[in-house]
Amino acid sequence: MPSTSSFPMIYREAAGVHWDQKRRALVGQQNREWGYPKWFTHICNLVSKTGCQLQLTETTRWVNITCELRSSIIQAHSKLRT
Repeated sequence: MPSTSSFPMIYREAAGVHWDQKRRALVGQQNREWGYPKWFTHICNLVSKTGCQLQLTETTRWVNITCELRSSIIQAHSKLRT
């Protein structure tokens, strides 16, 4: 859930991501072959095409995410910057 931006037109990328206005969140379609870390990086890459960058910060809230999955997402996100 981006803190300040919205992406209502992201569906136009035809990349399996849409903007849920009610939740103010980017949502990826269900894909059994991709795990959450890959979906997260995919969404980050799509958003970067708009000139914005999604970042994980100290105030990022993790809801219903195991510590293991959180670590995997953080690790995948850190690879985007290298």
